[in-house]
Amino acid sequence: MKQGRLTFMPLNRLRPSAATYPEASDAIPMIERLQFDRRYMRAFQQVFGKTIICPSLDVGSGYARTMNLTAVTLEGDKVDRRGELMGGFVSRKGSRLEAARSLVQIRNRVQAADSQAKQALAALATLDQEITAVHSELQMLGARVVQAGNDRANAKQELRQLLKEEADARLFYEDAEKSLALMRTQQRSAELELDALQAELKAPFAQGISAEERAELERLVPAVDAQSAELAKLTSARANFEARRNALQSELGLGLRMQLEEAQRQLEQATAENPDRAIGEHSRELGRVSKAQDDAAERLAEVHRDIEDKTRDIADLERQLADTNAVLEAESRGVQHEMEQLEKCLAQRNLYVQKKSEYTRNIQDLGVLPEEAFASVSRVQLPKLAKKLHKVNEKLKKFGHVNKKAFEQYSVFARQREGIRQRKQELDQSAASIEELIEVLDQRKDEAIERTFKQVSKYFSEVFERLVPAGRGALVMQRRVDGDAMDTDASVENYIGVAIRVSFNSKTDEGLRMQQLSGGQKSLVALALIFAIQRCDPAPFYLFDEIDANLDAVYRTAVADMIYDLSRSSQFVTTTFRPEMLAHADKFYGVTFENKVSHVSTITQAAAVSFIEEAQPS
Repeated sequence: MKQGRLTFMPLNRLRPSAATYPEASDAIPMIERLQFDRRYMRAFQQVFGKTIICPSLDVGSGYARTMNLTAVTLEGDKVDRRGELMGGFVSRKGSRLEAARSLVQIRNRVQAADSQAKQALAALATLDQEITAVHSELQMLGARVVQAGNDRANAKQELRQLLKEEADARLFYEDAEKSLALMRTQQRSAELELDALQAELKAPFAQGISAEERAELERLVPAVDAQSAELAKLTSARANFEARRNALQSELGLGLRMQLEEAQRQLEQATAENPDRAIGEHSRELGRVSKAQDDAAERLAEVHRDIEDKTRDIADLERQLADTNAVLEAESRGVQHEMEQLEKCLAQRNLYVQKKSEYTRNIQDLGVLPEEAFASVSRVQLPKLAKKLHKVNEKLKKFGHVNKKAFEQYSVFARQREGIRQRKQELDQSAASIEELIEVLDQRKDEAIERTFKQVSKYFSEVFERLVPAGRGALVMQRRVDGDAMDTDASVENYIGVAIRVSFNSKTDEGLRMQQLSGGQKSLVALALIFAIQRCDPAPFYLFDEIDANLDAVYRTAVADMIYDLSRSSQFVTTTFRPEMLAHADKFYGVTFENKVSHVSTITQAAAVSFIEEAQPS
């Protein structure tokens, strides 16, 4: 019996070459993972020095081609410059009969797991319906909670707005009280001054001044000065009071203050000019001030009425705030009650989920049951079923070799099948889209070919009739022929070529094919086709080399005229030994060969004609 093969490697004869390893994380030198005695380093380098470990064959193939290494994978695959070796180690101990028997057992298990999965899915559907109902109720409760929270936030916002308005009203009320006190003080001062002025007016005033009165007047002058100083002080105090009255300027307006300042100015001026006249003016000004004071009192009364209205509004807002707080408290109690109900529902849902998990485990432990079993226990009471279930569970514990992962495997295979089915549908859709695109592109291609052929055919007929006025020419599309009949399908796939029919002496006969023409006629037809293509798709530059060598003089003249007309949009360079081409040329170049060297020089038209005539045979 063959036991294997041994290879003897003398250490003193081994000369392993140094290997270059890739500096990458997906290639690990195998010799770095081997444990051996360093005395046999040469032998291990000889055998494993050029071997690396790679995660896949694709990575290993790249390193094998580029760095001349042998790559192996963890699955046992191997790749080097000569190719790949896949498969790894395969055990031959098992027989096909055992595999078939195992396959039948697995199929039975799969069928049982399928039946059990259907029952489990039915139970899961019932539980899902219950959970859906509970979830819907939870969503309704959550929506009510959110609505209550929004109402509460709106009520809080309104409460803050009312509090702000109340604070503004209180500040306005305090400012009005201060202004009222100031006005009352000014009113008392004005009343005192009015009494003094009235007493002074009641006193008799004599036009003549005696000596005693003059002495009295001289005595009163210092008193008047003192009173003037006191008046200045009072004026300063009054200015201070007016500065404090700025809070009510928007209510009283600027007109009263301007009148008061004007009265003060006139009073001071009148006092300085004429004391007697100042008394009358002062009295009139005092009347105006009294009237303005009455107006200010009326406006102040209006302010008081506005304050009372604001106070009533604040009282109403406070009552509304109290009502809103009562509603919020009621809503808060309702929300608290709903939260308690929600917690109860969540606890009940968790209990149902636990029962569902327990029932699922029990169903998985039960395995596949026949339909008769369900019919026999449908009318049995629950206590009896529980006892019977307990006995059955005790019996099931004796069977420990049941494949409990069959259901999971079935679920995995079902998901894989569904994924493959979806992938197939996507591929079918992609294939349909690609076929539709191919049809559209083929249609566009056919249209482009037919359109181009029609244009070239039209221009060919026009150019040929110009070159040969007495003849006519046409391009004919050749189609595939089945047997003796021509295929009537006009598809581009049936086109096999293009033929040319020309006539040089008639416009009515059928015409000749290219094989029936002479050399000069073929050259003329070829030039007509080139000019037709130039009209269909113009090029910026053309180079012709003795195209008129085989043409008659008439045709050479026609070709020269055609080139001259086309030179307006393109550039033509032509070599010739015929004079007809020189009639319309713009530039002339002569090429001579002397001392085994070609020379190119610019010449005139006359020199070019002379050069061609000299080159013609005598």
